Amino acid sequence: MSNQKKRETGSSDVSAATSSSSSATPQEPQRPVVIARPVSGSSSSGAAGKTSKTASRKPSSKKSANKKIRKRTTSGSGASSDSKSNRQPARKPRFSRKQIILLLIALVVIFDVVILTIGYLSNKNSVKTPANTDPIALIQSQMSNNKTIAEIGHDSALIFANYPDLTIANAASLKPIENNLLKSGGGPDGKDSLYDEQIVGRVLKFNSDWVDYLNKSSQTVFESVQENSPAQTKIAELGAGSLVAYHRLAIGEIRHTGKNYYLITRASYTLTKDGQLDIHDDIFVYKLVAQGTTMLIVDFEQIPVNAGPEPALDEQPTGSDSAEPGATEPGATDESAGQGAEEGTEESAPEPEA
Repeated sequence: MSNQKKRETGSSDVSAATSSSSSATPQEPQRPVVIARPVSGSSSSGAAGKTSKTASRKPSSKKSANKKIRKRTTSGSGASSDSKSNRQPARKPRFSRKQIILLLIALVVIFDVVILTIGYLSNKNSVKTPANTDPIALIQSQMSNNKTIAEIGHDSALIFANYPDLTIANAASLKPIENNLLKSGGGPDGKDSLYDEQIVGRVLKFNSDWVDYLNKSSQTVFESVQENSPAQTKIAELGAGSLVAYHRLAIGEIRHTGKNYYLITRASYTLTKDGQLDIHDDIFVYKLVAQGTTMLIVDFEQIPVNAGPEPALDEQPTGSDSAEPGATEPGATDESAGQGAEEGTEESAPEPEA
């Protein structure tokens, strides 16, 4: 009985304690007690371990969710700031519409001017200046370049087809002059400089100055040749140490290939050296190139002609103004004088008395 009373008293004390604790002011919830895992595994300890793990994982999931929310808010704020920056007023263009239109008009005008200029130049170049078809008139226009040659004229037989074995040029490839204009306004008094006139004039001056080179040691002949050219070397060898009398120069055909121009001539002259006479009748082919508004000789080829008749000049323009008409060749004066003296002696010799 005494023991039963003690149990009832204890239970009543416990109930009273519980009722008093429930009626008291609520306190903060107690934190869950983590039970240490026992050494020997059991079902109850395993369940307790699982509950402890889940309890410990829950706060980390909340933290990650909070981080995601923060990222969204920050990205949203960045987008809003970008939209604000894009809403700034646009800059004004560098060129106004009026300026662009004026620029286009200027470009169109410049384009038209260029097209017209190209058309004008092409039309001007397409109009070719023909060569002189009258060789006599051509030679006559260049006679001022001659001072020492007795007779100058044209020989229609002097054509390149008759001399196929030239070494200075391939005669078969030579062509007539298609465009005779060398330099517009490049001639005297502002006239056009023409190829055929410059070629004939240059060859006449070269041969006339060559006479002064041998007879008077004049160096003017070198003005007609290109410096350091084969022609310059050949001048020093042609008739070196001799005196010359130039009797006749016949002008023939003019041809060209590319920028190289050729003139064929026939020259009759006599060289005198140490009292010996050397009579020449040679074909000369001259090679010329343009230099500025004139032509220069760069090379020439000499071909001796077989003994035969002298070239027939086609209505020769004139001879040299300085050459006296009827002038005799070197050596002929002494011979004719001696012959006249003999004839005079015979005529004046007194007849013997009977």
